[in-house]
Formats: sequence, C-alpha cells, structure tokens
Amino acid sequence: EIGAIAALKEIASSPDEVAAKFASEALTVIGEEVPYKLTQQVPCWTIADVQYWVKKIGFEPYADAFAKHMVD
Repeated sequence: EIGAIAALKEIASSPDEVAAKFASEALTVIGEEVPYKLTQQVPCWTIADVQYWVKKIGFEPYADAFAKHMVD
C-alpha cells in the first residue's frame, strides 16, 4: 500500500480541472469510486454541496444544521 488511491481521490476532488479529470479516469480504470466534486462557482452550490464542503473541512457535526437552515 503506497497511498496512491487516497492521493488520487484527493486530486480527483480538487479544483484543478485537468488533474481532477486524469485522477478521476485513473480511479475509474482501477475500479475505485470517484469522489464528489464541487464546482468552483460557490454561488451555484446546492444544499448538498454545502453539506459536503462543511464535512470536508472538518465541521461534520454542523452539516445537518446547514441543511436544516437551507444554506446553499
């Protein structure tokens, strides 16, 4: 285990479009799940996008509150 899958998943969800595309393709080829990808256009985020982001930055306990208050 060299940690390549974790690194590919991190890159696949990154804002760098080219790197994310290649990492996503690599994950697909090896049969791994491609992670959720947020658009860089924050005003276009859905409630689910905000929940995902809140969890990703380490505030998972607050994700449901963001959804309850319909933060998008």
